[in-house]
Amino acid sequence: RILQKKEKDDILLNKAYCLFKMGMYKEAAECYEKIDPERIDFNIKTIIGICYENMGDKEKAVEFYNKALTA
Repeated sequence: RILQKKEKDDILLNKAYCLFKMGMYKEAAECYEKIDPERIDFNIKTIIGICYENMGDKEKAVEFYNKALTA
């Protein structure tokens, strides 16, 4: 089970990053938020913040930027 979970998270990380690079911010944020919270580090929290900022949700963006600072 643990190995399957890790693999799933790895796939989601890659998928989310591809979506982010393609400018599909909503889909990328949704993928990132399905990942195990323990695997979400400073960089990922910052990218999620960028996603929300590009979607126009400044409040949620600031929330993730603040989470990144405490990661």
